[in-house]
Amino acid sequence: MRGRLDAVLATLGEPRAVDVEPFARSRRYENWRVSLEDGSARLLRVARDVRSHRGLLHEAAAHEVLKSTELPVVRSYRLLDPEAFGAPASLSSWLPGLAGQGVMDAYPEALPGICEVLGMLRRAMEDQTSGAMAMNVVDGRFQAIRSSWADEYLARVWDWHRSAVAVGATVGPALTGLMDQLEGLLPALQSVDRYCLVHGDLRPVNLSLEVLDPAEKDAPPEVDVLGIFDWEFAVMGDPLLGFALPLELPDDALACLLVGYGADTARAWLDDEAALMRLSAYSIGRAVQYLALAVASQIEGGGMPWGHGMAYAAALIAERRRADFVRDKLIRALPDELPVQVSVPDLGDPVRAVLRRAFGRLGGRPILGPSVLGAWLGSVGAALRDRDHEAEGWARDGELLLDALGPGIDLRGFEPIADRRAWVRSVDARMRGAEDGRVSGIWWLALEGLVVLSNAIDPTEWSVSDDVLRGLESFLEVMRAQPAAQGPREVLLYALLGLVSEERVGTLLGAPDLDRTRARHERLLEAWEDLTVFGGVQPKQMGADDFIGRELSLEGWVVPIVLFATSVARNLPVDRARIIGALCGSVAL
Repeated sequence: MRGRLDAVLATLGEPRAVDVEPFARSRRYENWRVSLEDGSARLLRVARDVRSHRGLLHEAAAHEVLKSTELPVVRSYRLLDPEAFGAPASLSSWLPGLAGQGVMDAYPEALPGICEVLGMLRRAMEDQTSGAMAMNVVDGRFQAIRSSWADEYLARVWDWHRSAVAVGATVGPALTGLMDQLEGLLPALQSVDRYCLVHGDLRPVNLSLEVLDPAEKDAPPEVDVLGIFDWEFAVMGDPLLGFALPLELPDDALACLLVGYGADTARAWLDDEAALMRLSAYSIGRAVQYLALAVASQIEGGGMPWGHGMAYAAALIAERRRADFVRDKLIRALPDELPVQVSVPDLGDPVRAVLRRAFGRLGGRPILGPSVLGAWLGSVGAALRDRDHEAEGWARDGELLLDALGPGIDLRGFEPIADRRAWVRSVDARMRGAEDGRVSGIWWLALEGLVVLSNAIDPTEWSVSDDVLRGLESFLEVMRAQPAAQGPREVLLYALLGLVSEERVGTLLGAPDLDRTRARHERLLEAWEDLTVFGGVQPKQMGADDFIGRELSLEGWVVPIVLFATSVARNLPVDRARIIGALCGSVAL
């Protein structure tokens, strides 16, 4: 990498690189921060596949348009010879500031202001980038392939439809009906006569921000936008196309965005039937795009679990099948008075914040797969370890959970808990009584996490809401319905969690059950024998020190959980170093 990079920089007349470090790796791109001798920095992006290559082409074309604007974007963006890194790549100037997602996590009270700024950016982009319509890139510039905007847009949506259906990312007749509905809206697209650059994915996560002190005491911090990045879905299109994604936002967030864009302009759409039809068409296209880009890529790449993605896509499609969806959404998001105050608890330690956010996202009953379970365990494990271990990758497992559960999971409709101690006893009786040690293990980790998070053993002093606890209960009930572990190493892992949970939960709640502890003890010995005697596995000796300084992959969630479990167990029937070696020597369970 370094030698090839130096050759590229020399060809471009750039200073030599003094440091290269990975930055925000994704399914689609390898991203690298390149520090140069003159003190400046560059962003190197290397595409992973053909689709990602098209994204780089759109980014380059977008920056050609943006050169003449005052929008906060990079001023240098160059496509590189694909042979330089064995794949299509780009090199651009570095945007200063903090990642938008991180700012929202650290300052959630600033979200209304960020949404308002997003609306202002959309209006500025609309005003500063007028041009001819085009959804494709030819010779480095946006160019139209078809004669009308309606034909261009329909062709793009059908491309998404085909790529989704090809890998099984379809919701059956509902998707077909949605495409029929889209074709009925095309006459409204024929009347579009003004086009601008549309980002295609303009949301807080794609902003580079600076957090400023609030103008008034006790007010939310002010946020300044230093840059907009990730233009891979950019096109020259109808300005209303840019609202396909915001129409998925909660009503209050959309309201703030429309204030920044111009609430009067948005209110005028309610009296413009053609505008409502265009917004409906783009909302339908967005639902199909989500199937193609989010769900299909997960299926193809074997990455994050696609169960929740399919559930969210189905919800989008069902919502957009309603004829008055756009009108109703706008009416709810355009109140006479806009509430912008958000009450947010103190997040405290950054590692524990991962756990708090994970609990918050468990407020519904999502469709779960084994990777989500792994992420949940990883997030809890990260919260329970000291901050010096963050660099080993455990906290990123919690981030995977948040991404997997994603939008659409909120806290609503849960019955208050009148007696938290009684609630804990009731849940404990169900969870520790489960035959599969996985469920009782999750319950144990959750209790440990709540104690650490709240610095209190007494449930009445836990610093989380009843909704969060009800969400946790839903999560546990979903996991109880999952098939039991099958592989010998998985069985051993959950037998270990089952034993430790009996010991620890009994201690935490002051009610140890010796009979159940003995039964768990015997189950662990049976699982160990199945793996080592009948399975022929000879585990190597490993201890916690073997993992110091090692960067663990997202699949490495087993390591922190096993290290934590073996460190708190009072009486393991198997040598501690060998059980760690059996479960963590290869983390891909």
